[in-house]
Amino acid sequence: MTDSPGTWLDDPQYQAVAAFVQTVKVTNDVAERGVKMITDYLDVLTKNDETRQQLLQVVELHRQKFADFRKKTLNSSF
Repeated sequence: MTDSPGTWLDDPQYQAVAAFVQTVKVTNDVAERGVKMITDYLDVLTKNDETRQQLLQVVELHRQKFADFRKKTLNSSF
Protein backbone atom coordinates (compact mmCIF):
# COMPACT_ATOMS: atom_id res chain seq x y z
CA MET A 1 0.00 0.00 0.00
CA THR A 2 1.51 3.24 -1.13
CA ASP A 3 -1.04 5.50 0.57
CA SER A 4 -0.59 6.98 4.00
CA PRO A 5 -1.77 4.64 6.80
CA GLY A 6 -4.14 7.37 7.94
CA THR A 7 -6.18 6.91 4.73
CA TRP A 8 -6.31 3.10 4.72
CA LEU A 9 -9.65 2.89 6.52
CA ASP A 10 -11.31 4.75 3.63
CA ASP A 11 -9.74 2.54 0.93
CA PRO A 12 -12.19 -0.10 -0.42
CA GLN A 13 -9.35 -2.56 -1.12
CA TYR A 14 -8.12 -2.22 2.46
CA GLN A 15 -11.66 -2.72 3.78
CA ALA A 16 -12.09 -5.89 1.72
CA VAL A 17 -8.79 -7.35 2.88
CA ALA A 18 -9.47 -6.37 6.50
CA ALA A 19 -12.89 -8.08 6.38
CA PHE A 20 -11.34 -11.24 4.94
CA VAL A 21 -8.53 -11.36 7.52
CA GLN A 22 -10.99 -10.95 10.39
CA THR A 23 -13.22 -13.81 9.22
CA VAL A 24 -10.78 -16.33 7.74
CA LYS A 25 -10.42 -19.57 9.66
CA VAL A 26 -6.83 -20.70 10.01
CA THR A 27 -5.81 -24.31 10.52
CA ASN A 28 -2.57 -26.13 10.55
CA ASP A 29 -3.36 -28.54 7.73
CA VAL A 30 -0.02 -30.35 7.84
CA ALA A 31 -0.27 -31.07 11.56
CA GLU A 32 -3.93 -32.06 11.31
CA ARG A 33 -3.22 -34.44 8.43
CA GLY A 34 -0.34 -35.96 10.37
CA VAL A 35 -2.47 -36.58 13.45
CA LYS A 36 -5.26 -38.06 11.31
CA MET A 37 -2.82 -40.34 9.50
CA ILE A 38 -1.33 -41.60 12.78
CA THR A 39 -4.77 -42.13 14.30
CA ASP A 40 -6.01 -44.06 11.26
CA TYR A 41 -2.86 -46.17 11.14
CA LEU A 42 -3.11 -47.05 14.83
CA ASP A 43 -6.77 -48.00 14.38
CA VAL A 44 -5.75 -50.44 11.65
CA LEU A 45 -2.94 -51.94 13.72
CA THR A 46 -4.74 -52.47 17.00
CA LYS A 47 -7.81 -51.62 19.03
CA ASN A 48 -5.99 -52.24 22.32
CA ASP A 49 -5.08 -48.97 24.06
CA GLU A 50 -2.06 -50.45 25.83
CA THR A 51 -0.59 -51.79 22.60
CA ARG A 52 -1.29 -48.46 20.92
CA GLN A 53 0.65 -46.63 23.66
CA GLN A 54 3.56 -49.04 23.32
CA LEU A 55 3.68 -48.45 19.57
CA LEU A 56 3.77 -44.68 20.08
CA GLN A 57 6.58 -45.06 22.61
CA VAL A 58 8.62 -47.16 20.18
CA VAL A 59 8.17 -44.50 17.49
CA GLU A 60 9.22 -41.79 19.97
CA LEU A 61 12.37 -43.71 20.94
CA HIS A 62 13.20 -44.35 17.29
CA ARG A 63 12.88 -40.66 16.47
CA GLN A 64 15.18 -39.79 19.36
CA LYS A 65 17.77 -42.34 18.27
CA PHE A 66 17.64 -41.38 14.59
CA ALA A 67 17.45 -37.61 14.46
CA ASP A 68 17.50 -37.64 10.67
CA PHE A 69 17.58 -40.13 7.83
CA ARG A 70 21.07 -39.53 6.52
CA LYS A 71 23.17 -42.62 5.79
CA LYS A 72 25.80 -41.51 8.28
CA THR A 73 23.23 -41.35 11.08
CA LEU A 74 21.60 -44.64 10.22
CA ASN A 75 24.92 -46.51 9.76
CA SER A 76 26.43 -45.22 13.01
CA SER A 77 23.80 -46.99 15.10
CA PHE A 78 24.78 -50.49 14.02
